[in-house]
Amino acid sequence: MFDINDMTEEEYKNQLKLERYRTISSRTRYFTDVAKDTFFLYVKVFVGLMAGLIAILTAKVPLDLRPDTIIQLAEGIFSILLFVGVGFVFQIIFCLVRWYQHRFWENELFDDIPKPVWWAFIFEAIYIGLIIVSLCMAYVAVLEVKAYIVLN
Repeated sequence: MFDINDMTEEEYKNQLKLERYRTISSRTRYFTDVAKDTFFLYVKVFVGLMAGLIAILTAKVPLDLRPDTIIQLAEGIFSILLFVGVGFVFQIIFCLVRWYQHRFWENELFDDIPKPVWWAFIFEAIYIGLIIVSLCMAYVAVLEVKAYIVLN
């Protein structure tokens, strides 16, 4: 830290400004990491639930599962995935908003730090887009399971 007794008022103000900048910068990094980690957790959940759906389909005959049971399980898996996906999208959006706020505060603190720009959100927007696409794919997979069960 710093010793207040050995500083002039101007040095003290600059030191406080620097400490505030460090705090804001660490929070900015934190929100970026949370958004990234949220997406990667979603990928793991998605893969796990889709693997479960495939396991149910391949175990249909050995477990003597009724068609309506398989359809209910597939719909249940999709419901869980939809709930998790929507929650994670909101988490990523929250992180984007907070990131923007912290970047704005950095710019307020030091004029030479550029203002946040819209295209800085590109990776988080891609994360959100991929979650939405995967939810659409999962919905199609549930429809395919229903068609498979009805036809067999």
